[in-house]
Amino acid sequence: MLDNVGDLYLFGGRALTKRLAFTLIEILAVVLIIAVLMAIAMPLYLASLKDGYAKTANDQAKAICAAIQTEYVAWGVNDSGGYATTYTGNTNKAKLQADLNGGVPTNPCYGTNSTTDPTVAFTIGAAISSTKTGVSVIAKNDGRCNDSDLSAASVGY
Repeated sequence: MLDNVGDLYLFGGRALTKRLAFTLIEILAVVLIIAVLMAIAMPLYLASLKDGYAKTANDQAKAICAAIQTEYVAWGVNDSGGYATTYTGNTNKAKLQADLNGGVPTNPCYGTNSTTDPTVAFTIGAAISSTKTGVSVIAKNDGRCNDSDLSAASVGY
């Protein structure tokens, strides 16, 4: 039987005092449970973050590749003003910026980005011959993404 006598509770003939706070053991148990849950969840969260970065970087590389293809269509393979035929990493950046709506996409896998120069965060290679031109774009990585998750975007004409 449970009877209230002042600040004491009587239960089965035994007196218990009123508890006003948590004990140290209870607080430590809760902290330990939270730490275990964080130890399980954090690696999964970081892996999904890296995966998202890699997917974004691949999409940005595809956007740059599509802009280069747009320049190829606009200027043609034999026109020296064409972006795809003369691209060396230092020329025709203004044309690329225009095709990318005013700025070069950022690369979340690389710490240094530039809104004007795509070669800062992306590796762009062009293979040009008299019959065929191809461009390959891949995101640079400084360890923020898994290299195996990055893929090259490429077009050939």
